[in-house]
Amino acid sequence: MSEIRVEGAKLIGETWHYHKRIPKRLREAFGLPEFKRGTMRTKDPDEARRLARAMLAELDQMARQLDSVSARVGVFADLSNKEQAALLDEVEANVKTLPIEQRQAIRKAGGVFEAGRKMREHEVQAAFLRAADRHVNHHA
Repeated sequence: MSEIRVEGAKLIGETWHYHKRIPKRLREAFGLPEFKRGTMRTKDPDEARRLARAMLAELDQMARQLDSVSARVGVFADLSNKEQAALLDEVEANVKTLPIEQRQAIRKAGGVFEAGRKMREHEVQAAFLRAADRHVNHHA
Protein backbone atom coordinates (compact mmCIF):
# COMPACT_ATOMS: atom_id res chain seq x y z
CA MET A 1 0.00 0.00 0.00
CA SER A 2 1.43 3.39 -0.98
CA GLU A 3 1.87 6.14 1.57
CA ILE A 4 -0.73 8.90 1.34
CA ARG A 5 0.75 12.41 1.23
CA VAL A 6 -1.09 15.59 2.18
CA GLU A 7 0.72 18.93 1.92
CA GLY A 8 0.59 20.69 5.29
CA ALA A 9 -0.41 17.54 7.15
CA LYS A 10 1.15 14.47 8.66
CA LEU A 11 -0.41 11.15 9.60
CA ILE A 12 0.43 10.21 13.18
CA GLY A 13 -0.95 6.82 14.03
CA GLU A 14 -4.36 6.82 12.37
CA THR A 15 -5.09 10.55 12.88
CA TRP A 16 -4.09 13.42 10.62
CA HIS A 17 -2.31 16.41 12.15
CA TYR A 18 -1.41 19.86 10.83
CA HIS A 19 2.32 19.97 10.12
CA LYS A 20 3.61 23.04 8.30
CA ARG A 21 6.63 25.26 8.84
CA ILE A 22 5.47 28.88 8.83
CA PRO A 23 7.66 31.14 6.64
CA LYS A 24 9.91 33.40 8.69
CA ARG A 25 8.47 36.61 7.24
CA LEU A 26 4.95 35.57 8.29
CA ARG A 27 6.15 34.53 11.75
CA GLU A 28 7.82 37.90 12.25
CA ALA A 29 4.97 39.98 10.82
CA PHE A 30 2.08 38.20 12.53
CA GLY A 31 3.72 36.70 15.63
CA LEU A 32 3.10 33.13 14.48
CA PRO A 33 4.89 30.04 15.80
CA GLU A 34 7.56 28.33 13.70
CA PHE A 35 5.23 25.40 12.95
CA LYS A 36 1.50 24.96 12.61
CA ARG A 37 0.88 21.72 14.48
CA GLY A 38 -2.11 20.07 16.04
CA THR A 39 -4.64 17.37 15.44
CA MET A 40 -7.13 17.67 12.62
CA ARG A 41 -9.33 15.16 14.47
CA THR A 42 -9.85 13.07 11.34
CA LYS A 43 -8.70 9.76 9.95
CA ASP A 44 -10.00 10.62 6.47
CA PRO A 45 -7.24 11.74 4.05
CA ASP A 46 -9.76 13.69 1.94
CA GLU A 47 -10.88 15.67 4.99
CA ALA A 48 -7.23 16.17 5.95
CA ARG A 49 -6.55 17.56 2.45
CA ARG A 50 -9.51 19.96 2.78
CA LEU A 51 -8.39 21.18 6.21
CA ALA A 52 -4.75 21.50 5.11
CA ARG A 53 -5.77 23.46 1.99
CA ALA A 54 -7.78 25.84 4.16
CA MET A 55 -4.78 26.37 6.45
CA LEU A 56 -2.45 26.87 3.46
CA ALA A 57 -4.94 29.31 1.90
CA GLU A 58 -4.94 31.29 5.15
CA LEU A 59 -1.13 31.46 5.05
CA ASP A 60 -1.28 32.57 1.40
CA GLN A 61 -3.76 35.29 2.36
CA MET A 62 -1.42 36.49 5.10
CA ALA A 63 1.45 36.61 2.58
CA ARG A 64 -0.69 38.64 0.16
CA GLN A 65 -1.62 40.98 2.99
CA LEU A 66 2.01 41.41 3.89
CA ASP A 67 2.83 42.21 0.27
CA SER A 68 0.00 44.73 -0.06
CA VAL A 69 0.37 48.49 -0.02
CA SER A 70 -1.10 48.67 3.48
CA ALA A 71 1.59 46.34 4.80
CA ARG A 72 4.33 48.39 3.14
CA VAL A 73 2.88 51.48 4.80
CA GLY A 74 3.39 49.68 8.12
CA VAL A 75 7.17 49.76 7.56
CA PHE A 76 7.17 53.23 6.04
CA ALA A 77 9.88 54.53 8.39
CA ASP A 78 12.21 51.77 7.22
CA LEU A 79 12.01 52.91 3.58
CA SER A 80 14.47 55.28 1.93
CA ASN A 81 13.26 58.80 1.12
CA LYS A 82 12.93 57.83 -2.54
CA GLU A 83 10.93 54.70 -1.65
CA GLN A 84 8.72 56.74 0.71
CA ALA A 85 7.98 59.27 -2.02
CA ALA A 86 7.19 56.51 -4.52
CA LEU A 87 4.90 54.79 -2.04
CA LEU A 88 3.09 58.04 -1.21
CA ASP A 89 2.55 58.65 -4.93
CA GLU A 90 1.22 55.12 -5.37
CA VAL A 91 -1.09 55.44 -2.37
CA GLU A 92 -2.42 58.79 -3.58
CA ALA A 93 -3.03 57.39 -7.06
CA ASN A 94 -4.86 54.39 -5.59
CA VAL A 95 -7.00 56.57 -3.33
CA LYS A 96 -8.05 58.72 -6.29
CA THR A 97 -9.50 55.63 -8.00
CA LEU A 98 -11.73 54.77 -5.04
CA PRO A 99 -15.45 55.58 -4.93
CA ILE A 100 -16.23 58.87 -3.20
CA GLU A 101 -17.64 57.12 -0.09
CA GLN A 102 -14.38 55.28 0.44
CA ARG A 103 -12.29 58.42 -0.08
CA GLN A 104 -14.50 60.18 2.48
CA ALA A 105 -14.09 57.29 4.94
CA ILE A 106 -10.30 57.51 4.57
CA ARG A 107 -10.39 61.26 5.21
CA LYS A 108 -12.72 60.73 8.19
CA ALA A 109 -10.32 58.12 9.62
CA GLY A 110 -7.51 60.68 9.52
CA GLY A 111 -5.90 59.70 6.23
CA VAL A 112 -4.53 56.54 4.69
CA PHE A 113 -2.00 55.82 7.41
CA GLU A 114 -4.51 56.16 10.25
CA ALA A 115 -7.10 54.14 8.31
CA GLY A 116 -4.46 51.44 7.79
CA ARG A 117 -3.62 51.40 11.50
CA LYS A 118 -7.31 51.01 12.37
CA MET A 119 -7.67 48.23 9.78
CA ARG A 120 -4.71 46.34 11.24
CA GLU A 121 -6.26 46.61 14.73
CA HIS A 122 -9.51 45.28 13.31
CA GLU A 123 -7.73 42.40 11.53
CA VAL A 124 -6.04 41.32 14.78
CA GLN A 125 -9.36 41.42 16.65
CA ALA A 126 -11.06 39.48 13.84
CA ALA A 127 -8.32 36.82 13.90
CA PHE A 128 -8.84 36.30 17.63
CA LEU A 129 -12.61 36.08 17.13
CA ARG A 130 -12.20 33.53 14.31
CA ALA A 131 -9.90 31.42 16.48
CA ALA A 132 -12.31 31.58 19.41
CA ASP A 133 -15.26 30.73 17.15
CA ARG A 134 -13.43 27.70 15.71
CA HIS A 135 -12.58 26.56 19.23
CA VAL A 136 -16.18 26.96 20.48
CA ASN A 137 -17.72 25.33 17.39
CA HIS A 138 -15.22 22.49 17.50
CA HIS A 139 -16.02 21.69 21.13
CA ALA A 140 -19.80 22.20 20.82
